[in-house]
Amino acid sequence: MTSMNISLPENLKEFVVAQAATGGYSTPSELIRDDQKKKLEQRLSLLLLERLADTAYWNAKRQALAAES
Repeated sequence: MTSMNISLPENLKEFVVAQAATGGYSTPSELIRDDQKKKLEQRLSLLLLERLADTAYWNAKRQALAAES
């Protein structure tokens, strides 16, 4: 694992620390990791919903299954 140090204005540092504390995280890094995970899960959900709504895809699947029968 690598380390990254950033400089923040005091008010932004306080905001990040407060967000981590109110979210039940032990460190701001944990907050960032959880946020990244949530964003990836949201993206996956959107991709799945897009595929489910793709009627051309499902019509092609139906035709392929019908051809196998």
